[in-house]
Amino acid sequence: MSRLRKELIRVPGSEEQNTQLAVQLRNEGEITTPGRPFEASDIQEIETLIGRGVFSFEKYNREKHGND
Repeated sequence: MSRLRKELIRVPGSEEQNTQLAVQLRNEGEITTPGRPFEASDIQEIETLIGRGVFSFEKYNREKHGND
């Protein structure tokens, strides 16, 4: 069993611990996905939320959104 698989079996810790583990596994060559740790999953999660209509976007309107 690869080191990556052994680490995935562990109960996840804090976000900081997960990031440290991701960096360590990347340095050891176990993680080969390009980009920052969790970048691909973050993008996928945001795109899924947008697709489900969780986020609503509107163009900036100075009269409506400005503090002046």
